[in-house]
Order: sequence, then structure tokens, then C-alpha cells
Amino acid sequence: MLPDAKIKIDPIPGEVRKTTAEVLPAPGFSAQPTKVSGRMLGYVEGVGSDKITIYTTNIINNDRNETELTIAADGSFSGEIISGLTGITYSSMGNLFITPGKELKIYTDLKKRSRY
Repeated sequence: MLPDAKIKIDPIPGEVRKTTAEVLPAPGFSAQPTKVSGRMLGYVEGVGSDKITIYTTNIINNDRNETELTIAADGSFSGEIISGLTGITYSSMGNLFITPGKELKIYTDLKKRSRY
């Protein structure tokens, strides 16, 4: 590719770019699942993994759980995880802030990410 070549970057939906000044929720336990959904902009089926893995820890026996979300051909994914606690958890996409009983939407632009 030439140094001055232009790469078409998909726009991130406007409702996703909004930020909030809400205070983070207080730590606490809940057995309610967290709904996780989103889209990987610029996703090409067959290039790289077709799954996102989210790692959580069972607070009762300290076992590590893995939840895999399948990425569709258009880059979208969705599923539920049971984290038990509000807080940061690790995933194959990086760290995520999980709140039981809430919905987490993730959008990432793979083209922009690859340029860094």
C-alpha cells in the first residue's frame, strides 16, 4: 500500500459516541446476567478469530469461566454473561466494565485499531 493511500473508515454510530457523567455503580453481588452486544466495524469473515472470549471469576470457588460470543459475518455479536460482581473483567478485546443486570454495547473499528 502506498503511504498516501486512503482507507475507508466506517463511521461509529452516533448513539455510541455519547459519553455520560453517571457515577459508576456501587460494587455488589448479583446473579443477573449482563447482556453484551456490539459490532466490529471492518470485520472480514475468515480473517482472525470468529469469537470474542470474556473471562470471569466465580467468586464462590475462584474458578475462571470463559464465555465465547460468536461474531457474525457482518461483525455483530451478542450474548449474556454472569459475572456476579460489578467491575472490570478481561476479554479478548481488552478490559470491560461489567454491571450485572445491565447491557454493555461494544463497538470497535478494526481498521483504525490496526493502524496503531
